[in-house]
Amino acid sequence: MNLPEGQRWASLATVILEPAMSTARILDGTPADSGSRPWRHLAAQRGSDTASGTR
Repeated sequence: MNLPEGQRWASLATVILEPAMSTARILDGTPADSGSRPWRHLAAQRGSDTASGTR
């Protein structure tokens, strides 16, 4: 945090992937923000994988 603004590292988003459920949860912020910001939930639809044709 000693660097000037624009040269500091920061988390822009937190992502939790759950491959077994074909879902992702995305938070706009760091894990510490999880109690104060809403999560976005994404889920793949069955049959959406047209490349393999197995879903």
